[in-house]
Amino acid sequence: SPEEAIVCTCEMCGCDVAVSLATSQPPPGADQGQSQEPSPGTDIVVSEVDEVDALIAEMLSLDEIKDRPAPRYLIKGLLNLDSESWLIGAPGSKKSFAALDMACHVARGDPWQGFAVTRAVVIVIAAEGAGGLGRRVRAWERAHGPLPTDVHVLPRPVQAANGPAWKVLERACARLLAGRDGLVVIDTQARVTVGLKENDATDMGFYISAVGDIRRATGACVLTVHHTGRNGGDARGSSGIDGAQDTELKIKSTGKLSCSLSVE
Repeated sequence: SPEEAIVCTCEMCGCDVAVSLATSQPPPGADQGQSQEPSPGTDIVVSEVDEVDALIAEMLSLDEIKDRPAPRYLIKGLLNLDSESWLIGAPGSKKSFAALDMACHVARGDPWQGFAVTRAVVIVIAAEGAGGLGRRVRAWERAHGPLPTDVHVLPRPVQAANGPAWKVLERACARLLAGRDGLVVIDTQARVTVGLKENDATDMGFYISAVGDIRRATGACVLTVHHTGRNGGDARGSSGIDGAQDTELKIKSTGKLSCSLSVE
């Protein structure tokens, strides 16, 4: 007899579970006009997970904390793997080109500005589109030679406020980076947070959580490119990201073809 397949795409766990609903005839002798219920005296065992015990099981002793491995660098002295970091700068500060430069050096395993790197697969969310990116890529190729192959560019934004769409992005990153070191560049924060209030700590907490979802799913360094405020000092909007980030890199233009970068 035919069966129907229902696929669960649970937004909470991201699982893909195929469930078959049999439409076959009931076994011989069964009464088709009545529901089949347990016979009297049958024990029904319900398995329950003690959530308190499960939480306690996640807790670590000080010895376990002490023996945890040290963070691994992506770009030594600047960015670590398994981190949530921001690259901030004013419009025209060349922050997008700096992010691309980092990404290409990481993908090739070449030192960046004299800093050792861990070779990694790179995913770039080019949320402002691929128009200007093409010129930057051609300029990088002229300066540094063959382009790396382990760079994947999504030429459109994915909105953090759209839970199902962001879950697809998270799972795509996890699939591309499965078992490998990674860098995920989100360029820019403003383009993937449409509908979220930039000055609202609650809304920006939602974005921070979305970034954390990708980091937890991949173990990658998730680097968000963001603008500074009008005074050119801090990152634009809520200060909520200040406490959430592992590293903040600040970039300033120093000339037509030059810029400086500092760790804040």
